[in-house]
Amino acid sequence: HEEHAKFEDDVLFPTFSEYFPGIQMQAAGEHKRDHKLMSRLMKQIRQLRNGGEDKALLQKIIKDLDEIGDLTIKHLDYEEQHLSPVGLKYMPVRLQKRVVKQMWEMMSRERWEVILPWMINSQEIHMRRVKLLRAFMTAMPYRAQQFGQILIGHVSKARWERLTRYVPEIR
Repeated sequence: HEEHAKFEDDVLFPTFSEYFPGIQMQAAGEHKRDHKLMSRLMKQIRQLRNGGEDKALLQKIIKDLDEIGDLTIKHLDYEEQHLSPVGLKYMPVRLQKRVVKQMWEMMSRERWEVILPWMINSQEIHMRRVKLLRAFMTAMPYRAQQFGQILIGHVSKARWERLTRYVPEIR
């Protein structure tokens, strides 16, 4: 969550704001709300770790986790349905590539080893996985083998075979 929000708040939303003023306001507001929820949750977890068994606190943590999970799914769906199509259609390709490169550079390889497989595996439709991977490839073709190294150990053998059929450069 933190990397997602940081990238969007620091890079994507300011870029969107230049081209489409105000379009990012709902998603930016959701980030602020979610940051508060995550802070509260982390505080509760620390309390639980320091205080031993507290069934009421544990129930509160479970409830908050469910809430954050539901809100995150709604947030990502909103971005996928309302922001991504606008950016892909109306933002110059050169700028799209720059944004993807900036996103990549904001995180360490270790974080990408978690995030990239999650991004690929969370796509329910195979061609969306391919499209996402091709977006990274278009922006950074020189990282093809690196993408492959990250993904090969974190996707199923069948998924790997299907991905490499459409994006052979990652082999």
